[in-house]
Amino acid sequence: MVIMFMISIMDMFVGMHFAVVLVGMLVFIMGVTTHSNSPPDQIFYCKFYYILFFLCQF
Repeated sequence: MVIMFMISIMDMFVGMHFAVVLVGMLVFIMGVTTHSNSPPDQIFYCKFYYILFFLCQF
């Protein structure tokens, strides 16, 4: 019973992290494709993506 509960919690966290990574990648790709002619925006999107990636490590 406890093991199943732990597995479900882990599965939930993995799903959340996967969703966050997916959203981060979408935002990153959108930022690069729509703002390819303005470097500051690219830097911002890179920082945003790295922050998301850093959050996913926990």
